[in-house]
Amino acid sequence: MGGRDVLRHRISMGSFVMFNTYMGMLVWPMIALGWVVNLMQRGSASLGRINQILAETATITRRRIRLAWRRLRARLNFAKSQ
Repeated sequence: MGGRDVLRHRISMGSFVMFNTYMGMLVWPMIALGWVVNLMQRGSASLGRINQILAETATITRRRIRLAWRRLRARLNFAKSQ
């Protein structure tokens, strides 16, 4: 489109080169912005999963562990070896 405008003398060659240079200079910032947005979204999703795990309550309590150990100890039979 710009090349056609240069040939029709609607814009100068300098304006055409300047426009293409500016467009080239905008490529990396736009890629970087997309990368940062992607990183933020992934981090937000990860934080949500971590918070979900941290909000869980324990199903095993110390009292239940002690009771299980007492029952296990009562079933152990130590015999002397000869």
